Amino acid sequence: MTDITALKGVQASILALNETLEERVVQRTAQIQELNEELETFVQSTMLALDTPLRHIGSFAALLRQKLPQTQDPPTDHTQSTTKWWGPPNGCRCWPQPSPSISDWGGSGRGSFR
Repeated sequence: MTDITALKGVQASILALNETLEERVVQRTAQIQELNEELETFVQSTMLALDTPLRHIGSFAALLRQKLPQTQDPPTDHTQSTTKWWGPPNGCRCWPQPSPSISDWGGSGRGSFR
């Protein structure tokens, strides 16, 4: 017969390692969930903090577009095209109109950002 003492010792150490591995996975999963919740809270508070200033900037840009003459100057054209999203819809004479909110981009929950 062969001596299986060494094999049993290795088997016991593998089982012990598997148990500690499972414990570490549970701990790490809990840490990741906690960090995700903190990140989600930070993103929501940042979106809320930026919402009003961005709306004001968009409104100001729309007013500038209305006041300034249309030019073919590339920097002006670039500014007009990049700020167009914030202004009222084409042909709308009912300014001031609520601009889209940055918080609308986020939707609700984490899945919306993906």
